[in-house]
Amino acid sequence: MNHRAYGYDYQKDHTHTVNKEEAEKIRKLFVGYLSGLSVKGAMEAAGIDRSIKSGTYFLTNRKYVGEEEGFPAIIDRDIFERVQSARMKRFKSHELVMPKVFIIEKPQAYHGDPFEQAEYMYSLIKGHY
Repeated sequence: MNHRAYGYDYQKDHTHTVNKEEAEKIRKLFVGYLSGLSVKGAMEAAGIDRSIKSGTYFLTNRKYVGEEEGFPAIIDRDIFERVQSARMKRFKSHELVMPKVFIIEKPQAYHGDPFEQAEYMYSLIKGHY
């Protein structure tokens, strides 16, 4: 069974060695994210062609700082911790605020099908404050 992790090469003796090309991309991902890029933007800048979910996994995976046995560090612990702090700040700054008052036109028609009625009612919403 191959236990290949991005940034590393799996060895027959069940250890991992740093894959220099992928490790450089991981470093660029961290630096890009710290510079203010989104996960997607940092991945593109680093040349990593994976899903955003993978990018988030990379940014939060402690094996990259050598905390998981058998994985040498690729990222400096300070950079890793700064990324975690930046992630929390960004998360907190994007709290969702839902409007409580909507501007809606007076209904002119009523449908027997509740789904059609709901669609019609939503179409009458013209704004919020």
